[in-house]
Amino acid sequence: DAVSFLGVRAAAPARLTLTRSAAELPTASIGGPRSRLARARDGLRLVGSSRAADCWPEDLGGAMSFAWALVNVTAAAAAAGDVAAEVDRAAPVVAAAAASAASAGSATLTLPPFALRAGFTYDFEFTATMAADPAATASARAGVEVLEEPIVAVIAGGDARRYTQGAAIAVDARGSLDPSLPSAPLAYEWTLERAVAGAGVGEDFEPAAWPAGIAVGGPVLELPEDALPVGTWRITV
Repeated sequence: DAVSFLGVRAAAPARLTLTRSAAELPTASIGGPRSRLARARDGLRLVGSSRAADCWPEDLGGAMSFAWALVNVTAAAAAAGDVAAEVDRAAPVVAAAAASAASAGSATLTLPPFALRAGFTYDFEFTATMAADPAATASARAGVEVLEEPIVAVIAGGDARRYTQGAAIAVDARGSLDPSLPSAPLAYEWTLERAVAGAGVGEDFEPAAWPAGIAVGGPVLELPEDALPVGTWRITV
């Protein structure tokens, strides 16, 4: 109990609980910043490091074991999706990579491309344990936010071409993709513009309506012969 010089005793005692290990603890850290950014298509490589305490008994040896774990997942973006579902999907992937690293005695966690999903933040924990004393352990954490990347629209054959009057036209955008999840299906929207009379090529354009019967909802736009009259047109996907 604490008592003042006036003899006033504290209303409640203050307590401190101490736990002392039989041996000094090692250090553990993860290379790089505590929070970092990543892209799904790049995969992930986290490098842990550890060393025994300076006063660790030499006769116990300095061998260590390492472990990695996914300890938390949060949605970094409103449209990222269901967090619980992502935990269920990502946890086994991380566990398999962690087991592979542990069996090799490696302190590095390596995840392949698209093991993590854009729009989520993942918290990883690295733990180092002295082989001679399981109580002598230390851990460190790192957070990884996977960035959402814009969809890349691609039209095969370049951005300019010439056709003779009466020729059919095909515009192929099947090379477009979502860099964060290439296997995801895409929706396509096509627009048509015509060069303003008297304007130079590549200058002023105005919106134009698609000819009747043209399907504009798929990855390939097909225009039959004479669908567009002579002139300069701009097609956008």
